This record gives sequence, C-alpha cells and structure tokens, in this order.
Amino acid sequence: MEKEPTTEVAKLTDEKIEELKRNPQNTFYDVKYDTPARILPVAEVKQVLGVIRNLYTTLRADHPTWDDDKIRDQIKEKSLAAKRMSTKVNGEPATHPRLFLLVTSHDSTEEDFQTLNYMLHLREREEKGDLKEEESRAHLFQHLSNIKPSEE
Repeated sequence: MEKEPTTEVAKLTDEKIEELKRNPQNTFYDVKYDTPARILPVAEVKQVLGVIRNLYTTLRADHPTWDDDKIRDQIKEKSLAAKRMSTKVNGEPATHPRLFLLVTSHDSTEEDFQTLNYMLHLREREEKGDLKEEESRAHLFQHLSNIKPSEE
C-alpha cells in the first residue's frame, strides 16, 4: 500500500533555507517587485479580481479569436482598477500584476480562480484577526490536498 504524503507547516530559518538551497534537487526563486503606493485590503483585491474575471470571461465568449493580450488591453480600457492592478499608472507601480495575468489567462481554469478566491478568503481572515498565519496556511494546504487533478 502506498503511503500518502504528509503536509507540514513550518517556519524556515535562514540557516535551513541555506541548507535547502545547497541541495540541487530544490529550486528557489527570488521574487522582486516594486512596492505599490498603497497596499490594497484583500476585500478590495477580491472585488477587483472578480470584475476582471467577469470582463475576461465575457470578452473571451464574445471574441473567441482574440488572444489574451488583446483581451487584457480591453479590460484595462474598461476598468481603471484593473489597469492599476496590472500596469504602472501615473508613475505608481502595478499593485498585483501576477494576479491580473493569472485571472486573464486562457490557461487558468475556473478551479484555479476558485482556489485563488479561497486563498484570498484566508488572507482576509488573517487581516481581520480571525486566523493566525500558520492556521491559514494549514487550511490552504488541506484545501490543496483535496483537489483532484483534472483528467486530460
């Protein structure tokens, strides 16, 4: 009988991270981003992403030959909040460019969008003080472990 993998939440020390980086089987990414002028509350991020996703699905249905970039351009024309999330506006860096790309990609499924919404829900509960960060991560890992891979 195959043993199911276990999920464990742990805070990594700098020493542990360096140890993990020495193993060539591990991959680490350094994320670099511009600091936005204002950190958006999660409730606002959720609202804007919902608008963006609705615009995306409508435009995708109405214009099936358009590529994602064309649809993204149209979304940014229709919504200043979407534009601010995706690109630099008036010298201010984009607030959430990767999230914008995720919800406006033909490769993103409805399940992906629902998982993102769940992650934002957990983050919102952290902001409100209903969950500690460790509890939120545990809920997320539990949720992800219950998702069945789609059959292709």
